Amino acid sequence: TSMLGHDGSPPTDTQIDDFFRSLKPGTLIRVWFMQGMDMNRLGTMIRLAEKYGIKLMVTLGDSAGNPGSPNYDAAFFSGGFRGAFHTHVRSTVTMFANRPGVGIWQTMNETGLRGGPTTATAALFEGETAALIKSISPQNLVFAGIQDTYAGWSDSDAELRQILNHPAIDGYDFHSYEYHDVGNTGVPGRFPGDKAVCDSLGKIIILGEWAVGSKNVAVTPEQRASRIQQQLPVHKG
Repeated sequence: TSMLGHDGSPPTDTQIDDFFRSLKPGTLIRVWFMQGMDMNRLGTMIRLAEKYGIKLMVTLGDSAGNPGSPNYDAAFFSGGFRGAFHTHVRSTVTMFANRPGVGIWQTMNETGLRGGPTTATAALFEGETAALIKSISPQNLVFAGIQDTYAGWSDSDAELRQILNHPAIDGYDFHSYEYHDVGNTGVPGRFPGDKAVCDSLGKIIILGEWAVGSKNVAVTPEQRASRIQQQLPVHKG
């Protein structure tokens, strides 16, 4: 969601309150909080989430190239993340540590999507960042944002296992964009393997983004519903 002003005009507190009130308690909502965003705005989101029993997954960075996101390059993943990025992580997590409205802290969105890390440096970044978060906010879950469905350097179960195999990492936010064309009736090829890796490591896997439409072709509600029915059994594991 862009409720923190990630793009466009953010909604008012009243609109956020109305939205959270419309949800079932325990619903997980993902929000973005990158470097330079308003800490007070995040505080309002967390306060209103707690009012209605909603849980937030707070994503602390973005490697997918969205507005406000720095260029996370090879130098960043090799250790540069310990500078300004970890300062941002430390200050944000300290401010809202162990709050019940925070269900999950996420290290970054789609780590490595634009290149930069090797498997080893992705594991370094995810592990050290998760450990930092967990040391400050041990009562909240910490998720990695690595995307093996995109990044050519992480396209095997062994590489994903290496990246996720850190005690501070509780889970993995899987994004499915492999079969976004209407004519393709298959199911995401990576999800079953990734789920097996997570199961073997005792990690949680959630489906954080799921493309059931198309980049280039208009999709009808009936086509979208049909694709959801096709893919849901695999996503449910």
